[in-house]
Amino acid sequence: MQLEMMMMSNSKLFISFFLFFLFISFVSSSFSINSHICSPVQSHALLLFKQELFFTDHSIKYRYVNNICRDWLGSGYYPITMNWKTSIDCCNWDGVICNHLTGDVIDLDLSCGMLRGTIHPNSTLFHLPHLQRLNLAFNSFFPSQLPHEIVSFSTSLTHLNLSECGFTGQVPTSTTFLHKLVYLDLSHNYFDSRLEPRVLNNLLQNSTHLRHLSLDDVHIGLVLPAYFNITPTLKLLDLRSTGLQGK
Repeated sequence: MQLEMMMMSNSKLFISFFLFFLFISFVSSSFSINSHICSPVQSHALLLFKQELFFTDHSIKYRYVNNICRDWLGSGYYPITMNWKTSIDCCNWDGVICNHLTGDVIDLDLSCGMLRGTIHPNSTLFHLPHLQRLNLAFNSFFPSQLPHEIVSFSTSLTHLNLSECGFTGQVPTSTTFLHKLVYLDLSHNYFDSRLEPRVLNNLLQNSTHLRHLSLDDVHIGLVLPAYFNITPTLKLLDLRSTGLQGK
């Protein structure tokens, strides 16, 4: 009787382990099937964005950026969109990171990508509704202005790096509607890049998640007020060479 009960107990234990193994196998296979499958709409948007750009040459105009990137990356410095092809899942393209479960593009890091061209307001770059991080640093987009359409990332973007991009003109007020921003770097855009004082005030006061704000070489020309109401989350604020006046 005791032996029979032990056998029944062992059988139940075996069945439990077997069912658990089947469940784990199902979950694993489902994850592997669903992971790294790029959204076709977003893949097409990235390919159209690639067509808007060119690879930088090695003229004096781009030599400064080229030298910095080559020092950083060595043999890893090459045109980053070279493997952006329809035959490759876009989640496996250089500089692209996807959400493994949904296939949405969430991170686009094209820094030191040997890219040049103009980013227009109707650029398909802004057709990535789930983008959380965008890094275009150390490319040449002169004479682009940062389009107001950056606001299309208002519900998702947390990190924006546009340093050394050659952007010119006013930083759009729509930047202040990127409410989830944690990191914003607009530094060293030497071609008359400007930021209105009221936009700066809104960034400092209303960006409740912002921790890093770098505006080095962005012209502001503000006479400093007696008191700045700065969001308490801010940990780094770089205002060098901005034309700020006063104490």
